[in-house]
Amino acid sequence: MTYITRAYMTRHGAGPFPTEDPSLSYPDTTNVEGPWQQRLRFGHLDIPLIREAISNDLAQGREKVRSVTIAMTHLDQLPSLTSQFESSLASIELARPFGAKRLAGWGPTRDSLLTCS
Repeated sequence: MTYITRAYMTRHGAGPFPTEDPSLSYPDTTNVEGPWQQRLRFGHLDIPLIREAISNDLAQGREKVRSVTIAMTHLDQLPSLTSQFESSLASIELARPFGAKRLAGWGPTRDSLLTCS
């Protein structure tokens, strides 16, 4: 199983967004405002929500899981997160019994990807 998340959360348009922070804004030319999706909103990463989602997935098919990879992208847009990155991914410990691999994206291409312990 592979789980991929940005270093922050996004949502288009209206609706609940518990971790939304109006002071956050990141360049994203692929998500333009439109009549249906409206503007892209930004929020802080919700590690407990990610942990819960992974836990639910693994509970449903644990016997079929051979390995787990957790990847976090867009880290280059959050320079202040550098020191928090390891602790954020380390807190998602559910995958450890499966020999989880952790990947981090620090730039615009796959050459910017690094593997963390």
